[in-house]
Amino acid sequence: MDPIQSIRQLIFGNTHTGKDYNKNDSINLEISSLTENIINILIESYGKTPTDAILIILRNLDNSGFIPNKLYGKLTHEDFSTDIGQRARGECQKYSESMDKKLNGLRNINLLAK
Repeated sequence: MDPIQSIRQLIFGNTHTGKDYNKNDSINLEISSLTENIINILIESYGKTPTDAILIILRNLDNSGFIPNKLYGKLTHEDFSTDIGQRARGECQKYSESMDKKLNGLRNINLLAK
């Protein structure tokens, strides 16, 4: 996970324009695809891999607190009873609240445009 994050930071840490932007955009798409594949593997590994390990890897992917619905629906009270599980649930709730605010903001902009 660290190499993916390091590459992303090196590429997107600076703003680029023109040809560099297009090159970086295609690299970002590739990184997003790899990240999505990792997330799918983590979801499939639930029950075979310690849940804390899955939650740590998810957190390290982007530090957003995002837990995919397919995984969140599988998680039990026991999964959230560990320190890592409690932290993950709190970060996921903050992430959800943040996304709700952004969506509401977009809805308000759309209403103003009408």
